[in-house]
Parts: sequence; structure tokens; C-alpha cells
Amino acid sequence: MPRRAFRGVRTFAVSPIPAFGTVTTAAAAPTYDQFAGNVTGANPSQTTLAVSSTGGFRSGDPIIVCTTYPVIGTPNVGWVVNVLSATSMTVKGLTQAVASGAFVVLSTDAETILIQAIGTITGPIYVGTASSVASGDSSVFYELATAGVLSEATSGISHGWKTSDYWLADATSGDSFLASYSQA
Repeated sequence: MPRRAFRGVRTFAVSPIPAFGTVTTAAAAPTYDQFAGNVTGANPSQTTLAVSSTGGFRSGDPIIVCTTYPVIGTPNVGWVVNVLSATSMTVKGLTQAVASGAFVVLSTDAETILIQAIGTITGPIYVGTASSVASGDSSVFYELATAGVLSEATSGISHGWKTSDYWLADATSGDSFLASYSQA
């Protein structure tokens, strides 16, 4: 499968952020199935999310909505049904209300992950596995500097990485990066 860029070149406005995600700009509550509890008529909830950008998301994408990652407790998971505009999407399957400022994170398996610093950065850009990523955080496993690239590829494993496990923090602010992935 071809490499899929997520939102193209992105510039840090806030930090930390998911490498493959966005942030909600308003609270939302799922519209629950009127037949909840009726197995034959049960349908997943439907929710319209206002976000800073829908770029990179496609219909059918699995997502996690969270305020911290890794998620503590029951994860609020679903999938994108429709990208309505540059700042609005419809999702199905969420079981919990969504706060403004929550992360909406692509949660799919990947064969390769590529995160590249773009241009001259004042960084470094910290790469970690948690929303707490920052200098000195135990989740940090890589630092991107000017022209730096993090490239991870599996060796014979079709889906060895999870896009939701990549979080970035900019040591300064305003640096740019590109995140992409591929699947087998």
C-alpha cells in the first residue's frame, strides 16, 4: 500500500500533539442508539466533532478520543464516517462525551512510520509514546533536530506499529514536521 501523508507539513501551534491526530475545538456528546440494549436493533452512536483540522482523516479511519494517552480506563474509540469540512467530521461508536481540547487520534496499524523535521527548526522536537511527551519525559524515545528523520519499518511483520503511539512536543514553538505511514 502506498505511503499516506497525514495532513502534509504541520507547524506546531501547541505542544504536545499526536503525530497522527488533531484537537477538538468544542465539546460534543454522542447521539446514542434509540434501541440500546436491543441486540438486533443496536447501532453505534453518532457524533459530530468540531476539530482544529480534519486533514489526514478519511472515512473508515479508526480513532481514539482522549485527553491523555495512554488512555486510563475505558477508551473512547470509534471510526470516521464522514469528513464534513476542514474542521468538522462525523464519527461512530463513541461511548463517552468529548471535551473541548480532547485529542482525536488516528489509531491504525502501520508497517512503516516516518516523521521528518521540515526546514530549520529551533527544536528539538521530542518524539514519545504518550501525551506527556516533553524534555525529560520517560515516553521520549527520539529527538528530531534540523533535517532530522525518524523512520521505523517492520521486518516481515505486516503491522508492527500503531499510529496512536506517536506524540510530538516542540521544545520551542513554530517548528514544522511531516508525518506519514504505510500499511502492508
